[in-house]
Parts: sequence; structure tokens; C-alpha cells
Amino acid sequence: MIATDSMQSALAALWEPRVKREILDFVQREVWMSERFTNRPGLYDPSYTSYLVPCHRWFGDPEVRTISAPKGAQIGFTTFLANALMWAISEDPGPALFLTSTTDNAQSWSEREWLPRLNDCPRIKSLMPRSRDAIKKLEQAFVSMTVKLSGAQSENNLASRPIRYLMNDEVDKVLISPPPGHCGKSAGPAWLDDESF
Repeated sequence: MIATDSMQSALAALWEPRVKREILDFVQREVWMSERFTNRPGLYDPSYTSYLVPCHRWFGDPEVRTISAPKGAQIGFTTFLANALMWAISEDPGPALFLTSTTDNAQSWSEREWLPRLNDCPRIKSLMPRSRDAIKKLEQAFVSMTVKLSGAQSENNLASRPIRYLMNDEVDKVLISPPPGHCGKSAGPAWLDDESF
């Protein structure tokens, strides 16, 4: 009788829905900031960049569709985007596209910061596929979702893939909207992403 009860409990636990964690709780408990890319290594501490706390909360709010932040350079916004993407991978998956100014910049960021972050997070590591071939510099196929990194200048990347999450990081360095009098069939890449998604 005891073995039957414990087996029933174990089976019931398999079907019990997982409780989605709040984004700030997730990043403070799961996201490790490495000395490779910060002078404050350790678990992510939102008090250091408290001005980004609302951005984290908005990202986790299903009622918020767009977060736009006119900002200076080197203020931690890319870290916020990485945090949000890691939370999505773990807690609220959907296909994602991370855009930066060029594909070279996307690849550099992936090698220098993104892939090491993923490997430093036990929760994200548990969602990595068995095949290491599914984790590439510019595209990662997790168990829960796929993340594609690209340059914003690539219209094909914007027009050819359905996504739930679009992260624009420093895309102001490329064409944001069609130039005045533009009468081509295709809009500028950053304008296209807004229209397409």
C-alpha cells in the first residue's frame, strides 16, 4: 500500500503544472555574472542597476507588448536582454530573435558573453539539447525554444522566421525606417521587424 501511494504521488507530480517564477526571482537565483564580462561577479544583483528593475518586471508582464528604452551605452541594458531571454527559455518559452547592429557583433557577443552565461546557469544547462550541434554561435535549439542571433541589417532573417520574442540591442546603428520617398518593395530591417511581429 505504501509503495502504491508513493508511486501515485510521483506520477501526480509529473502532471502537475510548473509554477512560473517571476523574472527577478529567477535572475537573482539562477543567473551567474562571470568575471569574464563584469567587475561584479556572482549571482545577478538588481540593486546595482536598479533603474533596470522595471524593465525586468515589464518583460515578465503578459500585458506589456513592447519595452523601448532610449539609453546611453554601457548601462547594463544588454545584460537585461540576456536575463530576459534566459528567463523566457526557462519559464515562458517561445521562439526568439536577438538583433544587434551587425551579424559580426551578434557572433562576438555570443562567444564572449551569451554562451558562457548559458553554461554558467544550471537551469538553462538542463534545457540544452543532448546534441552539442544544436547549440551554435548564432542559433541555439533548446529543449524549450529556439534562439537566433543576427544583425539587424539582414532583412531575410527578419522576414523569414516566426518569433515570439524580439530583442533589439543597439540597432540604432542601422537603418531604422525606410528613407523618405522609399518606394521599394521591402522596408528597412528595423522597421520591418516592427511591422512583421
